[in-house]
Amino acid sequence: MRRLRIAVDAHRLVCQPLTSGATYLDALVREWQASENAPELDLLVPYRPPDAFAQQAPYTNSGVRLVYPTQPGNPILRYREQALWQQRSIPALLRQHRPDVYFSPFHFTPQLPLGLRMVTAIHDLCFLGEPFFSLGHIINRVEMYSACIRSRRLICVSEFTAEMLARWAPRAARRSTVVHNGLSGKTLPMEEAKELLRSLSPDLVPQEYLLWIGHLTFRKNPELLFDIFAAYHQRFPTHKFVVVALRAAHDELQNLARARGLESALRVFSAVENKTRDAIYRCALALVFPSRCEGFGFPVLEAMYQGCPAFASRKGPAREMVGGLLPMAAGLTVEAFMTALGRYLAMSGSERQDLSAALIARASNFSSKAMAAGTLKVLQAAAGRIA
Repeated sequence: MRRLRIAVDAHRLVCQPLTSGATYLDALVREWQASENAPELDLLVPYRPPDAFAQQAPYTNSGVRLVYPTQPGNPILRYREQALWQQRSIPALLRQHRPDVYFSPFHFTPQLPLGLRMVTAIHDLCFLGEPFFSLGHIINRVEMYSACIRSRRLICVSEFTAEMLARWAPRAARRSTVVHNGLSGKTLPMEEAKELLRSLSPDLVPQEYLLWIGHLTFRKNPELLFDIFAAYHQRFPTHKFVVVALRAAHDELQNLARARGLESALRVFSAVENKTRDAIYRCALALVFPSRCEGFGFPVLEAMYQGCPAFASRKGPAREMVGGLLPMAAGLTVEAFMTALGRYLAMSGSERQDLSAALIARASNFSSKAMAAGTLKVLQAAAGRIA
């Protein structure tokens, strides 16, 4: 049988390569190309990608084609460009290349061409928490309606997202399948992690700092994050707080720390290599992750792969990854997070080692290989290749 041919909106791979969306799609492409029955992929990008991107595997594989329009654009610049890419450029490319199925990994789903079967991945519905008449709320709501109306199948990246979809659009939710996000993580040996940590910052001591990693936005709850750091600092004044974020956010992070008297305890990094990032997780006392809303939360899973406990709200998707191994915050308050942290700090050294091993073992349930296999199965079903 001829290989399944999938067209994919891949604009984030070239426009936003450091986002979780790009990480998600890159992992799918790599796992699919490594599989025995690899599908053919048309990766739709809004402009000719730089050679540094186009010449790296798996984008040089014979079964992968980078496809871009004659009129370049950049859908991340403004909503108008996004709409043009989604509803004009992508349909034109789809008519030209005629795939078996179209996959929208970011819920930006075109309405045309009508005869083409489509699948959309829904990562979160966090826009529901934004002010009702804000531009972001309106645009995201329209895009989600577009996805729900047009897609033959929907993929939710967590049970939490599926539950939100069922409340918001119950009819569309009946066409959804949960395929958990995943990573191809490997646990660093502790001695190697300690050496990498010393190279990064000699004054960081393993198990004597709290960690946060991500993109600094309103829904990541930075005010609460630093309030938790401040409360923790009262108990452990010699400990540090490590934040890994884009360089553009460093001034805001320093201001948040300065307002709470934490400037001397804060260590901020950006653009760290993956192995160094894993070393930071491996040596951290804990990851603090007080997001208002997440569809999945890659930092929680990254932390688990390194045996690092991750503290988040029990009302979010982190509970699916942690699976009852860790105490979770009962709410988005300083008290709730300090209570959860306090229960962990009360454990003995051997209990913490056992917990670390259990987190690593559980993290393997959320692999990029399983994510890619589950996603491909949904695409095959939408294309009529399997029941």
